[in-house]
Amino acid sequence: KVPMKPEAIALTWPLMEPNTTSPRKQGRAKICFDVAFDPRKDNNVVVLEGAFRMDSIPYETIRLPASTHCTLTEMSIFLDMEEFNRWPINVMRKDGIRCLDVLEAIHKMLQRPLTDGDVRTFGLAAAQRGMRRVDLLGGRRFFRGLSQSGENWTLHMGSSWY
Repeated sequence: KVPMKPEAIALTWPLMEPNTTSPRKQGRAKICFDVAFDPRKDNNVVVLEGAFRMDSIPYETIRLPASTHCTLTEMSIFLDMEEFNRWPINVMRKDGIRCLDVLEAIHKMLQRPLTDGDVRTFGLAAAQRGMRRVDLLGGRRFFRGLSQSGENWTLHMGSSWY
């Protein structure tokens, strides 16, 4: 018996990874979200349209369903950096996951203080124990979108929003 390929799930545009290879999709609006900041606060998630125009993401947009064609009630997300795969991001909402739920889950997971295991894994000095997970990302704190990886999702991070 051959296992079935997981269903391909289309995401709503704020969660999609930018496609810079397709001229048709290059001009599409993107969001700018620094994962160190709470996505529920004003101006912490903005929409980029064109090269320089930025506006706070509208209330309705950040509350769009995560998928355009099905109701997702669970998502398992892993960072695109292998060393951080020990911190899965699990998003659950019985009424259907929204863009805000995804961004909030990412922010909350990365705000957790480092554990003793994290300190050992990353070879940090004892003085650095007050650090949070987000501190280990360095400059790669900007949300670049999600892509499907089998039944899971990969969170793409970058050093800038474009």
